Amino acid sequence: MADIVQLQENGVKKYLKTHVKAVDGLAGSYVNKTSNETIDGIKTFAKTPLVGSKKVAVVEDTGWVNGTWVSGISNHANVASNLIKFRSVNGVVEFRGIGTNTKILLKNDNIAIANIPAQFIGSNTGQIQIGLMQGSITALWQLSINFSQKVLMLSRYRQVTDSTLTDIPANQWLTIHGTYLL
Repeated sequence: MADIVQLQENGVKKYLKTHVKAVDGLAGSYVNKTSNETIDGIKTFAKTPLVGSKKVAVVEDTGWVNGTWVSGISNHANVASNLIKFRSVNGVVEFRGIGTNTKILLKNDNIAIANIPAQFIGSNTGQIQIGLMQGSITALWQLSINFSQKVLMLSRYRQVTDSTLTDIPANQWLTIHGTYLL
């Protein structure tokens, strides 16, 4: 393709530039709407980009939202940063906190320990296992989520050196961390 030039006579321009490559100060060219091409650099979109009607390249982040402990559980060491918190980024929920039981918890399965805010339940139903958590010193326990009751559940508390389930003495710390999909 030939370059488009602009003619001048005695410093007077004779016609306007009409081709994108002939525009003064234009660093690149326009993005072609129908062909494949590579676009380099950081782009800031004023609106969410779509492919068809589906959003792409979007981050939906709730930020950290405080949950609540159930009766008999409180923030470990009464420290505010130990509060149970939930966050969803693009449908992946992360939660964390450190609780302390203020009373003896008897050795039965599925003791509710924290309430899950409704916005982090989604269409989930039933119960899922999250994994083993660490309790005080060498204690282990199973963390699960009961979506129907909207609570985090503690079960199977025991010491590492003994597989026998035990009551949980008062004032034990219960570390909590997990992720799940909405």
